[in-house]
This record gives sequence, C-alpha cells and structure tokens, in this order.
Amino acid sequence: MGKKERLKRQKQKQDEVLRQDQMEEAALQKSGTKSKQLEKFKKRENPFYLVIKILESIGYAWSAFFVGIITLIAIQQDILKANEEIQSTTDFDKIFILISIGIVLFTVMLVLSWRKKYLLAFGFSAVATWVYIVGANELIRPVKNYLANTAVEESLQNMDKKYMAYYYPAAVLLILALIPAVIKTVQYIKRKRLEKRARDNAPVKSIIN
Repeated sequence: MGKKERLKRQKQKQDEVLRQDQMEEAALQKSGTKSKQLEKFKKRENPFYLVIKILESIGYAWSAFFVGIITLIAIQQDILKANEEIQSTTDFDKIFILISIGIVLFTVMLVLSWRKKYLLAFGFSAVATWVYIVGANELIRPVKNYLANTAVEESLQNMDKKYMAYYYPAAVLLILALIPAVIKTVQYIKRKRLEKRARDNAPVKSIIN
C-alpha cells in the first residue's frame, strides 16, 4: 500500500471521527434543549391555582380592601357616629385598629399567594380573617342590639344583616387560601414518602466493594 493511499485512509478516519463528534454534540445540545423545555414546562403552574388566586384577588378587592377602606374613612369622618346610643356602646378606635390590621394582613396574604407561598398565605389569611371579622363584629354587635331593643323604620330593620353582607365575605378568602395549602401539603407528604421508599429499596453496596 502506497503512502498516498495510507494518508487518504487516515484522512477518511479523521473525517469519520469528526462527523461522529459533531453528531454527538448535536444530540447533546438537542437533549439539553428538551431538558430545559421540560424544566420550563414543569415550572408552569396548574391553571387551577391561577383561578384560586384570581378569586382571592376579587374577594380581597371588594370585601377586604374596598369595604375596609370605606369603613376606616367613615370612622375618621365620624359618619358612623350619627346615632348617640350606638356611639356610646361602640369602640370605634378598636374597630379602626382591627380593620386596619386585617387589611394589611390580607394584602400580605394575597402577595404571598401570587408568589406561590401557599402555606404562608394560608397562615396570614387565618390571622387576617380572625382580626377583620372581630373588628366587623365590634361594629355590627351594637347595631344589632340597638335594632333589637328599639323601634326603627322598616328600611333600617335589616341594617346589621347588610353590614354582615359587606364584611363576612372576607371569610371566603380563608377557604380559598386553605385549598392550595392543603393540596401542596398532601403533595409534599406523598413526595417524601416516595423518596423514603426509593431510599429503602435502593441496592445496598457490598462491604467488600
């Protein structure tokens, strides 16, 4: 075999090796792209959680923020102090503080929910609901007692129930926050059990090896 022929075959082998390297590199790049796409897909959240967060936002905007802010303004402007008997049995300063704290906590809850911190969001929602409803009851109870013991116009007989319709829907935020928190907790427990089962069933390495 001549020198020229040997060089030619050597060149063909080099070209073949180079071609295989390029194919492997292309396959790796493609695999990496698929892996990134799969990872990105996994990061996408279930639309169910988006629906929950939209409902939370609507409930917050109406019952917690809008009604709460209107209440604070009404207290500051003495609008709720029109009736002397109700005023004498109502601690408006306490109501102002409780409603304010409730609004702040509900705001934190909503932010945490949109940031997918569902367990923390539920915790803040539980405290916010309790504080907010206590504040609302401090306002509603004197009105209810007044209506029970005083003859009033027919249009005012259900005033306490109207107040309840404004404030109590805030409790729905607690239920909405509970749903993803429970789901995430169950998923976490299942994942931990699977990980433990995988560790328990993993082959034990030989002491000699």
